[in-house]
Amino acid sequence: MAMGKRAGAVRVAALCAMAWVLQDAFSMTVSFGKHRGKTMQELVEEDKENCNPAFKAAAEYLLDQDDIDVEELEQVINFGKYKGQGFKQVMDEDPDYGQWVVGAAEESGNPNFRAFAEFAGEYLEKAEAQASA
Repeated sequence: MAMGKRAGAVRVAALCAMAWVLQDAFSMTVSFGKHRGKTMQELVEEDKENCNPAFKAAAEYLLDQDDIDVEELEQVINFGKYKGQGFKQVMDEDPDYGQWVVGAAEESGNPNFRAFAEFAGEYLEKAEAQASA
């Protein structure tokens, strides 16, 4: 059964989020047990067959990258009508929604809401600067 477009986008976003978290984890060194002194990356490379499938997919993605710029990884909205979609995708498709989020951010306790508001504000400023140039 083919994966739907939205499901595929959610899967990619989930892998990107995992890669973002794992990027720092890969450099961590184990400080106990038989793997003491090895990095998480070394452990994944040594035992790929026994890794959790989700961890393995994210690890393989990371290992295939020469240098990942964490800032370029797509952040995903975890609230509202665009839940599961990337920040940039939402702003490209519905900048008015982004403008609304910017105005409502102070009242929200959701860190993802605030992160999207910050992204949306920067996105709108860039769009305005380009339009006036």
